[in-house]
Amino acid sequence: MPAGDGPFPGVVLSHGAGGLPSHYAAALAPTMVGWGLAAIATRYTHAADPDLRNAMLSPAGADGASEANVSRAHKARSLLSCVRGVDLERVAAHGHSMGAFVTGELMGTYPADFRAASQTAGGISPGPNATREATAMLIRTSYQIHHGDADRVVGIGLAERLDAILTANGVAHEFHRYAGYTHEQIAMDPMMLDRVRDWYRRHGVLR
Repeated sequence: MPAGDGPFPGVVLSHGAGGLPSHYAAALAPTMVGWGLAAIATRYTHAADPDLRNAMLSPAGADGASEANVSRAHKARSLLSCVRGVDLERVAAHGHSMGAFVTGELMGTYPADFRAASQTAGGISPGPNATREATAMLIRTSYQIHHGDADRVVGIGLAERLDAILTANGVAHEFHRYAGYTHEQIAMDPMMLDRVRDWYRRHGVLR
């Protein structure tokens, strides 16, 4: 939480495969809190420690943009209502890799619940973990996409497919390509974060 009484906008942060909120979100949140955002994050089925996950962390489900993970992300958004001083009319979402897949699926499933969204190293694929094309067709939230062209984990073509759908549907969005950036380099890049901050400001999350 930022210092003061608010009201503060909120952001739901979504980690990638093998990550944890205590790593990804804990590294990213201080920057966004410095912008004036209240940050919240949950642990997904694609988190680290799979044995612990299977034993303790319900709901069970597939990795990435699964129904279980979208439900977790939306519950995190709902829990912001329990925090004094958060403006639920100004909530954003941001994710990396499988967390980006969750973010895309979340925006298509609950488009009215978020003012803006952003992602790094995600996109659309017919595979089991990515944002689904049919769900992406339902996205109406202003959306910012960041992807490195040297990403060998999630190819930039998946982001290009999301960009094409948002363009065809007239959704306010931006697609930023980063020459020579790998999957890992884009996740915390200062230029990317500056662009996300500006995007949130232009679309009413930040004032």
